[in-house]
Amino acid sequence: MKDFHSGQRIDKEQLGRAATCGVDFLAVQHQWGKEQFERSIHAFPSQFSTSGLQTTDVLALLGFEMRDCAFNHGMACYSVESRVDLDLSKLPQAFDEVYQAVIEGERHLRLCGIPLPQKEGWGYFTGRPSRQSGRPRPFGDGHSGSQIEQMKRSEDGTFRFALSWMTSNQDVKGWVVHYRAKNQPVSAEVMPVLGFLGLRSFNECRFFDFDECWWTDCGYNAGEGSMFNASAEFAHRAFDSLAANFSPGIAKLLHAHSILEPFGLRLLPIPDAKARMEVELRTRTKSLPAARATTRPGALPEKFDVAVTFAGTERQYAEPLAKMVREAGYEVFYDDFYPAQLWGKNLHEFFYEIYSKRARYCVMFVSKHYLGREWTNHERQSAQERMLHEKGKEYILPVRVDDTSLPGLLNTVGYMPISAGIESIAGFLIEKLKQS
Repeated sequence: MKDFHSGQRIDKEQLGRAATCGVDFLAVQHQWGKEQFERSIHAFPSQFSTSGLQTTDVLALLGFEMRDCAFNHGMACYSVESRVDLDLSKLPQAFDEVYQAVIEGERHLRLCGIPLPQKEGWGYFTGRPSRQSGRPRPFGDGHSGSQIEQMKRSEDGTFRFALSWMTSNQDVKGWVVHYRAKNQPVSAEVMPVLGFLGLRSFNECRFFDFDECWWTDCGYNAGEGSMFNASAEFAHRAFDSLAANFSPGIAKLLHAHSILEPFGLRLLPIPDAKARMEVELRTRTKSLPAARATTRPGALPEKFDVAVTFAGTERQYAEPLAKMVREAGYEVFYDDFYPAQLWGKNLHEFFYEIYSKRARYCVMFVSKHYLGREWTNHERQSAQERMLHEKGKEYILPVRVDDTSLPGLLNTVGYMPISAGIESIAGFLIEKLKQS
């Protein structure tokens, strides 16, 4: 890492404090040459807790490194590079939200026996060296041993879990927890998170019909010589917590990552949005069944797999989603796909026909702008008429852009938040189309 405490400094900007967790931020712009400028962010933690992850741990996870600071009277700080053109005025509030989300995620995952790495601990506050925490890995590939026995199974809405007891060929004993996502392949966001948490993959897991799983282990501590000692209690308690805590823990970490991604900071080893989109398209379309015949380019299909309805302000979301689903081999009604066919039509009647009769699903981008436009309300009412005739059968798939509530669309209908990312939403939509 470049030393951001040397070189010619031309500007300093006090960004303010992250209110809850007690961190002051400073932006410094450096000039390394005649036309070479860089900006760095410096963080000065001032509060710590008696247990769990510290602000210093979260800073380290975000790529900040501790050094003696030229801007803090020679005391240490954490610093990282930032883009020169980035507006950092909102960083302190964002870090506050990130820290709270990470703490909540860590609480969920710790109940599952998966503590987050504590890279720094209390060293910054006590003057002692920082520390690295890790977990021993005694079980080889987690699936090869002299004795392997399934003990429990459970699941939540996203994952299936299995607990096995294993004695390795080296007579090492313990429990192995196996994880498999219900919707395969695992998304470009979730897969790196599993690796970040210390889970490892295995291609042919006997507990999931010899499909791929992710796994982690808990070593048996001989203790009093009984299998039902403290380590057994921990292993079973952690497994029993998975159904209620594993997915919420991952969701909190993904939420924290999404908050800081616009600042160029990464909590998780997730590719950037463009790279994620490419991975999603590659993996999702590869997993589709043999391509079916689609309508010739420019022709208007009799039936659509998806009709997309949105206000013009949400076109930035609707267009990439429509393109990804179309490239996966599905018929998508999106207005810009059929400009010639729409020219001269009675659009009031035509859109009624599309949104009430001719699509399998209707993806609706819900926002205050959507509620306030005449045409989008016509499309919404047409789609809702379809739901009424089919007695509430799953048809409208809402994507929540903001907190707007639409008339006639129940709050009990499951929404997809726009913060999940369009590439992920498109991936989920493709999976739904495959299964329906």
